[in-house]
Amino acid sequence: MTEPQTPVATKSDRKAKFIFLVVLIIVGFVVWRMSQQPPVWPGASTDLDKTLATAKEQNKEVLVLFMDSPPGETTRNMLKGQLARPQNKEAVAKILTVQQSISSLDSDLAKKYEIVKLPTLLLLDPSGKELNRNEGSIGEVEFRSDFLSRKTIVPPPSKRGGSPR
Repeated sequence: MTEPQTPVATKSDRKAKFIFLVVLIIVGFVVWRMSQQPPVWPGASTDLDKTLATAKEQNKEVLVLFMDSPPGETTRNMLKGQLARPQNKEAVAKILTVQQSISSLDSDLAKKYEIVKLPTLLLLDPSGKELNRNEGSIGEVEFRSDFLSRKTIVPPPSKRGGSPR
């Protein structure tokens, strides 16, 4: 009785496996790297302190989007959807905008602005005082008609008992 022979990998088999492995590593790296980049909110700054200084000089309000790092689905949807809509772009045209990544709700920045949920939108006056806030998702019309116009004012957690809404 003869023993079964194990197939011998040919040179072309090994080359194909090697190329597949290299392509897999490159694709994995590209996907990982893209997930590390914050989404770009056209026209928005990423420097909150500088934007607040500019707001004070120019007497303009500031709209800050505090987002998770890397950004979650809700944040990406807001940037691609509600905040990208033409009427909303027009509504914030006279306001300075900032996208601010937060890696942890325990960070100093999250504590300073009482961020309890991401994403959070804050509307600040030229001196940096909070005028309005929205935690989580927000609808396109609600963003313009309620949030920006301040028809519905949401106070920071410390002024509403500390619990997220």
